[in-house]
Amino acid sequence: MKKVSLYFSLYIITFISLSMNAQQYELIWEDNFEINGKPNPDKWSYETGFVRNLEKQIYTKRLKNARIRNGKLELKAIKENFRNKQYDPKGTNYRINTPLAKYTSASIHTAKKFEFQYGRVDVRAKLPIGKGVWAAIWMLGTNFDEVVYPNAGEIDIMEHVGKEPDEI
Repeated sequence: MKKVSLYFSLYIITFISLSMNAQQYELIWEDNFEINGKPNPDKWSYETGFVRNLEKQIYTKRLKNARIRNGKLELKAIKENFRNKQYDPKGTNYRINTPLAKYTSASIHTAKKFEFQYGRVDVRAKLPIGKGVWAAIWMLGTNFDEVVYPNAGEIDIMEHVGKEPDEI
């Protein structure tokens, strides 16, 4: 079994705790999002730019896309034109040859900050409503940067595609 890191994307509110130990659960990591502002940089990192799935959104680490307010983590998608700072018209990859995003959002993760191999994850989240949203909480193997997807593995804790409002 490989070690995994947690990833949150789009608009997730309130991550409660992570506990593990197959015999008897013992809390080993948690974030209750008690301090207003940006997520704790000792626990969370941001994905930025065009990241995956040819999405029309670009991920940022701006406060308006990722913030803690009143004990809740808010990852917010916003309809706005946003310049791709990595834009190069000669690039062959969409991450680089796309000059402008029509939406901004946020994606945070614990990679290289917290990893675990066995355990239980507890999450409380409020999901967005509407076509076009795709909220997710998932785990990727810690060797994700070293191997071709999906060889590092992926475990979805929660995934909600807005065009299927009655399915999670």
